[in-house]
Formats: sequence, C-alpha cells, structure tokens
Amino acid sequence: MSIECLNAALKVEGLTPTKKFILVILGNYCDERGTCFPSYRHIAEKVGLKDTKGVQKAIKEFEQLGLLSIEHRKNDLGGHTSNRYHFSKAMGGKTDRGLKTVRLSVPEPCNTKDDTKERDIDNDFEIFWKAYPRKINKYQAKQKYYLITKTYDKDKLKCMLDKFVAHCEAEKTESKFIPHCSTFLNQRRFLDYEDIKIEDIKNLAKTKEPDNKPKWMRDKEILSKQNELRVSSSWSTENEPKKQFKANPKASQKLAEIAAKHNIKGKSRSE
Repeated sequence: MSIECLNAALKVEGLTPTKKFILVILGNYCDERGTCFPSYRHIAEKVGLKDTKGVQKAIKEFEQLGLLSIEHRKNDLGGHTSNRYHFSKAMGGKTDRGLKTVRLSVPEPCNTKDDTKERDIDNDFEIFWKAYPRKINKYQAKQKYYLITKTYDKDKLKCMLDKFVAHCEAEKTESKFIPHCSTFLNQRRFLDYEDIKIEDIKNLAKTKEPDNKPKWMRDKEILSKQNELRVSSSWSTENEPKKQFKANPKASQKLAEIAAKHNIKGKSRSE
C-alpha cells in the first residue's frame, strides 16, 4: 500500500461520494511505484455497486481529469485481464525531487441550467423595462416581474404592455398619470388589455380630431353653450307655466368683448 497515493486520493475535491470512494480504493491498492490493478468487479463489490458500469465510467473520468493513466493488459493466453492504473505525479508519484502530493480539485461546471434560466429572465425584464413608458423604482418592478412571470407567460405580458403603451400614446397621457411599472404589474392592470386588439387602440388615435382652434374661439363656444342652456331652461310645455328667462349680463358682455376684439359681426337675438 502506498500511503502517499492514498493521502493524495483523499485530498481530491469536487467528486461525488461514490467516485471519491472508488479513487480512494485505487489509492489504497497502489504499490510503492504508484500503480495498482484491481478488477472492475472487485471495486464494485467494495463500493457496493450492483454492476461495473459505474466503476468503468468513474475511472475513465479520472483519466480525463489527469488523476491517473490506464494501462490495458492481457494474460498469457492473449485474453484481457484487469487494467493497471498509474497514479499521476500530481497524485503522489515519484518525481525528480522525491515524493510530492498536491491538493487537487475538480472544476465545477460554470454554466448550469439555473444560471442560464436566471440570465434569460434578466434579459426579458430589461426588454420589458425599456418599453415601459414611466421608469421609476426599477428594483421593485423587477421583483414584481419575476413574481408575475412564474404564472403568466412573459411573451403575452410583453404583448399586453405594447397595448398599454399604444393606449397611453393614443390618449396622450401625461407621464405623471401613468402608473409605476411595479403598480402596473402588482395590480394586474395588463389584464385589462387581453380582449383588446392593438389595431383598435391605434385607430383610436387616428379617429380623434385634433383641437386646433384658437383659445378665443373655444372660449366663445363655451359661453355660447352656457347661454343656450339658460335659454332652454326657460322653455316650458303647455302644461307647465312659462319660466322667465334672464340673460347672464357677464356672459353677454364677454361675448361682446370677443366679437369686438376680432371684428365679428352678427345679428342680435332681438333682430
């Protein structure tokens, strides 16, 4: 038994318990030259495995990691016999400077399924955040996005956001009246757009007539409507007594000032 090889095998990190046990068994059987030749069946029995496939796979992996080298042997009749395993110099074999044992570790995989999934979610949120029209409290919005996308399809959510953005543009909604992104998600406001087509929202903006009238004309229309309401309130039916109508002097004066300012001529009600 080689104490150096056994100690070196015990110091290897990053292996599963079963593979570590197999490596320790090989190290325990090594001679002073750092070699051993136990059969697959013998190792499987020591470890407690039902067959030798796990042993073969583990030893092949050790060779790929550089922990040992495999020498295929044959018996006197030309048939195959157990392999001889040579522990590498890094595992405690003889070197020019004598015995040397190095603490080895098996590298961990750097790209797991969970890591990839997390990066995908981050990228999806960045796209969602970039499209949202009001950018306040990104951290809280990100937490709500992670929570929503666990039960709601992220592509469908992005489609609902596009409809919401189109609606804001059609209504010309000011930024201060747009809810925070976290509120939009937390209150499930995107559900309001599930049954609405984005084409209908965009057509809404086209059908709206722009109000290009000057302010004085809009003021005149408002005052005229106020006067018309007062006149209509004075009308009566045959069964109702006639109400006396009194013109609003302030409204009439305002209309006169607007007419004089812009040289608008017209007939009075008495004409």
